[in-house]
Amino acid sequence: MTKATKIQVQDTILDSIQDSLEKAHQLTGVTYRQMPEYFLNVSIVNALCDKFPNLGYRLEIPVREVLGSFGLIETSNDQDLRIGGKFDIAIVSRKSKRIRHVIEVKRSISQKELLKEAKRIYTLADAEHGSKRLQTGYIVSVRRLKETLKSTKGSDLIDKRLDYLSTQLEGKAKVSVRYSLLEDAQPYGFDDQEKLLISVFTISI
Repeated sequence: MTKATKIQVQDTILDSIQDSLEKAHQLTGVTYRQMPEYFLNVSIVNALCDKFPNLGYRLEIPVREVLGSFGLIETSNDQDLRIGGKFDIAIVSRKSKRIRHVIEVKRSISQKELLKEAKRIYTLADAEHGSKRLQTGYIVSVRRLKETLKSTKGSDLIDKRLDYLSTQLEGKAKVSVRYSLLEDAQPYGFDDQEKLLISVFTISI
């Protein structure tokens, strides 16, 4: 059985998004940006569960339910956790249904959005739930890049975001990333002046 390591999870997510973006365009004639927001979420969990037979999932799970499953009512920073909201994805043990990781999915790679989600995942990871697996969470993003003379390279953009998150979290969390830059965006419904940048950030303590 393939072990669901951090790198294996990240790579499976990257592959699943690339495949789903292409299939979506082939079957619907529109880009992922015209699909419902949960489209990418469903693609991700199906790929993870196919790759790792011991995993299951929940979609749009309330934060309070996640905390309650570990006997918690609150955390040290409910504001950053957005305790009244939901997590896009919770990866669970298929046998015990115990929550292992949470995943937030964004159609943006803006500093503001990434930091908001990174703080949220860090707050959960640092809570007194006693789960080593829940000390790691993921932020998935898909971003269009236009090819212009002034455009930022995908690798430079990723490096800037990685440095920004590490700095803003003040060394309290470990931040890493794996990404794919799709140089030819035409198979996914975009013109030849655009690229697609898919990234999976890992936030852990």
